[in-house]
Amino acid sequence: MLPMLEANPTLITRDVQHILVNTAQKNDPSSKDKNGNSKWQQNGVGRWVSYEYGFWAIDAAAAV
Repeated sequence: MLPMLEANPTLITRDVQHILVNTAQKNDPSSKDKNGNSKWQQNGVGRWVSYEYGFWAIDAAAAV
């Protein structure tokens, strides 16, 4: 998070959260549970989320 704030010191916590979610990279996109169902589901606002991975893996370079 520090490089993001160094690049743009006017960011607030909510900005940082949105940037991290929007620049994250989906890890293990084809993962399935023991019943063969995808571990990825879309939440109420259309973001893909996994009960194992959350909102994907942070891409620090893209976030900055």
